Amino acid sequence: MALTGIVIPPGEFAVIAGSEYKILFNNIPDIETTYISGNGDDVYELVDNTGARMDIFGVIGQDGNGTNWEYEDGRATRNLAISEPNPIFTISEWTVYSAASNSLITNPGSPQNAPDGFNPGVR
Repeated sequence: MALTGIVIPPGEFAVIAGSEYKILFNNIPDIETTYISGNGDDVYELVDNTGARMDIFGVIGQDGNGTNWEYEDGRATRNLAISEPNPIFTISEWTVYSAASNSLITNPGSPQNAPDGFNPGVR
């Protein structure tokens, strides 16, 4: 999906979400799409207009179930101390909340279900 026209200042973020986001959070995402539908074990990759990877969450080609990046019924947030993108997935740059009882996760057994479990406008 193209992020044409979206400028993300340092320390900020863009919300990319499906149409249900507006209903759950009474807010309009920066980009509304039907393309993204994560289920807790998906990889997300940010590439530039040449196709070069700028940033990534997860490991391409690996099912996230049972990994340190499994975010079932939760979310993953970039740690505030991280101010640059990283083209190599590094779990220590992230905090993962998940309903899964996987001991590799930062916060196992800590679901964050929308809309009550978290605020998408807070990192």
